[in-house]
Amino acid sequence: MRENLVNGAATALDREIADLFFAYRGAHRFEETLTIPSPQTVEDWFARIKTYRNRVEKENLHPFWQRHFAEVLNSLATQIEIDLDRPYKYINRLVSAIDHLSTGDKRSPKERSSLIIKKVSYADELLRAVLLHLARKDRATRAEAADSLRVLKHGAEHGATYWSAQGFDQTA
Repeated sequence: MRENLVNGAATALDREIADLFFAYRGAHRFEETLTIPSPQTVEDWFARIKTYRNRVEKENLHPFWQRHFAEVLNSLATQIEIDLDRPYKYINRLVSAIDHLSTGDKRSPKERSSLIIKKVSYADELLRAVLLHLARKDRATRAEAADSLRVLKHGAEHGATYWSAQGFDQTA
């Protein structure tokens, strides 16, 4: 017989799977990270999803939780596939993070600048990985990536303006 709707296994899995999703998106406690779509990283993400799918199947969970976890894991797998099909989305994610930290975040300027610097530190690795994916894409997808790079450039300029306005020395 299945356990009640809420149990320890469901609660633990809920936290872990939510963290998996947040880690991929670079959200919440993972905001200092950025998913780089290198071949090894992509393989690792799909392996992690598979591991969680196996755990969900083996746990004695209420059908609600089984469906819920399956939907979340399927959603994450689909999101990764979409992002890989349109790899410029990884660049857009970086741009959105910089933009939010520059204008919409309520933390102190020092905290925001620190996070922007951390996010930007991934740019070279991110662009190299995205370029690998773009080599196999059609012209329209590559054009969208070029647009994303222009927006990234604008976002970096906006971030530099923000740092200057806050009195931070960009060369330090």
